[in-house]
Amino acid sequence: MDLNTLPKGVIEAAREDCALFRGGQEDLSRAVTGYPQTLRHKLTGHNRAVLGVDDALSVMELTGGRNTICAMARQLGGVYIQLPAMGELEDNEDLMLSFLSASMALGDLARKAQAAVADDGVVDVHERNGLLKTAHELQGKVLHYLTQLDRVYGDADVQQALRAEQNSGGGER
Repeated sequence: MDLNTLPKGVIEAAREDCALFRGGQEDLSRAVTGYPQTLRHKLTGHNRAVLGVDDALSVMELTGGRNTICAMARQLGGVYIQLPAMGELEDNEDLMLSFLSASMALGDLARKAQAAVADDGVVDVHERNGLLKTAHELQGKVLHYLTQLDRVYGDADVQQALRAEQNSGGGER
């Protein structure tokens, strides 16, 4: 599947990621495709050019943007969560702070859900969007905590798996 078969939101997200590149789109295009105009053609569909998944991944790696993957995940009914980079010093204090943050986010979600139904007994679109945003933040905090737990207390097999994921670029779960 290529990105041009997905809703325009994904292509627009890819354009946003491209805009993050400091050297300009032609330099980014050269880095991704080897040619100065090819990326622009793929982002506009010029002459039926298609932005493929490999090119989108290269753009995200070079720009640090994650708009494209977030839009793709949203289209597929999911979410993308950036996990902390390997190599950061983590200890029990980091774990406790991370757990506290996740716990507070869960409480925040519960409060917002209660407030959404308290006034009229229904959840409207605006309230739903707020709940989904809060739930996404909660999910990220829980995964962040579990990642830290693996790094601090994971046994030899877990540590080896973490190193393999990092070396393969598959650090996100």
